Amino acid sequence: MEVKKKKEEIKKSLICVECPRGCGLTVETENGGVFKDTGNFCATGKSYAGAAVIAPKRILTTTIRLTSGDMLPVKTDRAVDKSKLFDIMKRINVISVPPPVGIGRIIAKNIDGDGANLIAAKEIAAKEKRK
Repeated sequence: MEVKKKKEEIKKSLICVECPRGCGLTVETENGGVFKDTGNFCATGKSYAGAAVIAPKRILTTTIRLTSGDMLPVKTDRAVDKSKLFDIMKRINVISVPPPVGIGRIIAKNIDGDGANLIAAKEIAAKEKRK
């Protein structure tokens, strides 16, 4: 006797963020693959819809503490797998760098294991020494 697996079907509604138009999308999946998407105005929305449901990615933004005590805003230089965000944050939470820091400076290379770098999102000057 052969047992048939039940098909896993998911229907999700989301807003496309690839351009300012903000199309309302509906994506239907079956067994892990997109079989229908509607609401997109352009081809970019179509690819966004599939990726957002099957393998979502996000730019990670957070802060790190500088050795001077100041906080430095940082971000990944490209989108990372959403499923890895907590692991990446564990790595980020132990990072501290001395000022000065220029905007765009790489703080940590390959922070996600897939090539995304953690970069400074603000310039922080060195503090003047007291006399």
